[in-house]
Amino acid sequence: MVPVPEAPDLRAPDARLLAGCDAPPGREHYREGVPVRRLLAGDAAALLPLPGARFDCVRWERRRADREGRVEVDGTPCCAGPHWHGRWMLVGLRAETVEIMDERGRSAATLPRSWSGGGATVLGPATPMPAVAARPRSWEQSQLRSAVPPALREGLDRCGPEDRRQVLRALRRAAESSGFEAAARAAAGIFEAGRVPDAAGVDLLARRAPGAEPVAGGGLAACDGLAARR
Repeated sequence: MVPVPEAPDLRAPDARLLAGCDAPPGREHYREGVPVRRLLAGDAAALLPLPGARFDCVRWERRRADREGRVEVDGTPCCAGPHWHGRWMLVGLRAETVEIMDERGRSAATLPRSWSGGGATVLGPATPMPAVAARPRSWEQSQLRSAVPPALREGLDRCGPEDRRQVLRALRRAAESSGFEAAARAAAGIFEAGRVPDAAGVDLLARRAPGAEPVAGGGLAACDGLAARR
């Protein structure tokens, strides 16, 4: 019997609810006759501590990508990129994002989640990288150009076709293991240092970047065994 609430996104009603929860502590409790803030402090002291790791509200599903590297989520095609065509992918469904990884845990794409059901394919900034790397002269008209940091955009604008192809291939390789954002920041940092990014440099910096995605596997047992024999 009330109007359906409207909000631009899920964060808006959460913020309104939190503001409402913060308002009462200054008032006196209707029955206890003491400030609500004092009662809340007593309740908080009796609570158990929160877990050290933040709860990730996600549902993982296994989907096969089609010949264009797309997986379907709620009736909407989400494109990880042609590189992943025909493979089985792990799809993490969150309220606002869709995370796509291969079965070895390598990142393919993190895309905004569409709740419209059907419609246009959802693309990520890394999706056009293979096509642009194959045709470096298409860089200036590609949607990838507007998705990268300014330092990386300016560096690629200055590059000739061969250097541009090298940087885009390095960016694509690092994005597969560390995520697009970490790879783009790494390549931008190398340009700012006055060098043209290469595959080894971008990959190394991307893996060390804050927020980079963890690398699957990579045990050091072989190194331990080598050290023991020395």
